[in-house]
Amino acid sequence: MKELLKSVESLTAEELARSYENFPKFNSPHEGYGVIKEEVEEHEDDTKEVHDHFEIMWCHIKHNDNQRALEFAARLRESATHAAGEAIQVAAMAQKYIDSLGSDVS
Repeated sequence: MKELLKSVESLTAEELARSYENFPKFNSPHEGYGVIKEEVEEHEDDTKEVHDHFEIMWCHIKHNDNQRALEFAARLRESATHAAGEAIQVAAMAQKYIDSLGSDVS
């Protein structure tokens, strides 16, 4: 997990750099909140899909329908990967908020 978290930190820094290529620092707490809220909501939507695909996969497993279980395992993997990306965007925008509006926070 330690190596994974290092990779996530690196990806977060990359996402933060990309955000600065397209948009300046936040001008106000309200602007930062709005951007972070959007990313959090997208993460929540993806996380719901993760749970939904997992539950459907389990239903197919219980009914010995491995082909459909595999199909939902693939959907689960895709949703989880997307949720991870959204979580990285949340972390990057939180850091952008700190960079934009903080002084002694790291």
